[in-house]
Amino acid sequence: AIEFVSAESGWIVGDSGLIYATQNGGETWSKQDIATTDTFYKVDFVDETHGWIASDKAVWHTSDGGSSWSQQLVDSSLSQFVDMTFFDQNTGWVSGSAGGVIYHTCDGGNTWSDRSVETTGRIVGLSFVSHDIGWGVGAGSGLSKTMSGGIDWTEITTPRFAHSISFVDSQVGYTGNMTFASSAYEDSSNIFKTIDGGNTWTTQTIPQTSIVEKLSFLDSNNGFAIIGARGIYTTNGGVDWDLVPNIPESLIYSDFAILNTGEVYILASSGGVFWFSILL
Repeated sequence: AIEFVSAESGWIVGDSGLIYATQNGGETWSKQDIATTDTFYKVDFVDETHGWIASDKAVWHTSDGGSSWSQQLVDSSLSQFVDMTFFDQNTGWVSGSAGGVIYHTCDGGNTWSDRSVETTGRIVGLSFVSHDIGWGVGAGSGLSKTMSGGIDWTEITTPRFAHSISFVDSQVGYTGNMTFASSAYEDSSNIFKTIDGGNTWTTQTIPQTSIVEKLSFLDSNNGFAIIGARGIYTTNGGVDWDLVPNIPESLIYSDFAILNTGEVYILASSGGVFWFSILL
């Protein structure tokens, strides 16, 4: 997984407790130490010092840019923590591999409250636009919305097999499918957009048929997604999606981080971090 909070400061996390950090936009990377050999699935920083990592059964926190890490949340019943999002230094949510498991913190991770959704599928994607308003998408089990920071959840209509999700405000959001297109499921292998908070969705056309692994939007117009092993982007709210140019097709994209300025940092599973700007 990869995270950047500015054009200079970023982190990469992976297997066996691996953490690397850069302070010069990826020109050089330094290894950071942590007291675990867990696999890391998600990294989220809100600024250059405060960040969190989700691992197999724990959430880790740093308040000094990764020079030191402390364990905060542990759930030994999980095979892994799946997704995580922090709204600011205090407020965050993390989802687990068991059906509907979500935890919430309002004090930077010192304490956590159960905010689970009543669903059989694990929550694979979280998106919050305020301390109260957010969405959680389950693996094949639909989309749930909260207006209370996760205290209460309401199931809403979502395209079949929705996987990744990104909302830019209380009304405009995007989701993508995690299954290949087939005659049985005409709404698979697509990206979908809502302009009414998720009540209704419209289908968008993408350059090739593949699983939508992850998507993220800066605003209602500018977004980036990984489909299969390739990257695609839009500058007009998904009316048009284009393949990322000038990056070797042999690369397999595993994750990306997107900045408010439009820069996208792409992590390749075969090694390397590549830079691309949506707003060129």
